[in-house]
Amino acid sequence: MSIEQRSHFRIDVEIAFFLEPQDSSGHCIHVHKDDLLSNQQLTRLKMINSELTQLFSHQKHIENGAVELFSEIHSKLKVMTWLLDAIVEGGEVLERVDYHQMLEHNDSLKLRDNSSSSKVFPLLEAYYERVESYTAELISVAEKSIHGKLFMYQIASPQLFDSDQFIKGLPALAEKGNWLAKVISLLVEKLNIYETLLINLKQAYRELSNHQAWPICRVNLAVDGFSVFIEKTYRPGDLVCCLFKLDDEFVFCRATCVYQQEADDSKQIRRTAFKCSDISAEDEAHIVRFMTSKELESRNKDFE
Repeated sequence: MSIEQRSHFRIDVEIAFFLEPQDSSGHCIHVHKDDLLSNQQLTRLKMINSELTQLFSHQKHIENGAVELFSEIHSKLKVMTWLLDAIVEGGEVLERVDYHQMLEHNDSLKLRDNSSSSKVFPLLEAYYERVESYTAELISVAEKSIHGKLFMYQIASPQLFDSDQFIKGLPALAEKGNWLAKVISLLVEKLNIYETLLINLKQAYRELSNHQAWPICRVNLAVDGFSVFIEKTYRPGDLVCCLFKLDDEFVFCRATCVYQQEADDSKQIRRTAFKCSDISAEDEAHIVRFMTSKELESRNKDFE
């Protein structure tokens, strides 16, 4: 099919889709970290990192191996937090050179059991497993993303990690200056803040991620644009981001509103037309295959 033929090929189909205005920074379906965590939490993260750096410089605990043990646990956490920060920032996470470096580093980290009889070890083991489960989830989110930058979340988050389930009174011991209690309390606090970030992120993307509940509407679809009857008001020139679900696969495009039917009532459903301004060749080909398939289905029904 020639480019000219494709531009005139249109078909009415009932499909699920997700439509959202593009933000002022040009991001599609994006929430900023500042909207997911409070200023107090963001400031506290910086303080935690500074306090851990100071604690890891204590010569006594360097010599007895405690710093090495907890530095490795912190490194495991930093892989998880790097992944989460990268996803929140947006962009093509999988194309980043440090993405693969981080995964290799993560695979090299293993929890060392220095003392199987230690009361602390079950807590550290549970902490390590919790961080590892988040890391695996975030890797899956990144690798199943749409074009590496649109992310969906399918796993419900557990309750925040609680050290009291393993050892009671760690914060009180930390306040008294106990080095071990201070390090564990800071690591748990840092994890809890990032757990909160992930919970809030999932909530922000709940509508996008729940694609089974997307509205199914009649869309006049073409490779270079589409029109649909919607209630939301758009003006010519407004930029949007759109996801179509075609045959259980997703097609993404940025588009510009070129027309909206006039209406007396702002809540009235109106025909609104969009022209694709940014769509990959892969997604263009997917739309052509989908439209061709639907056209053949329609013709076969006519012959029955």
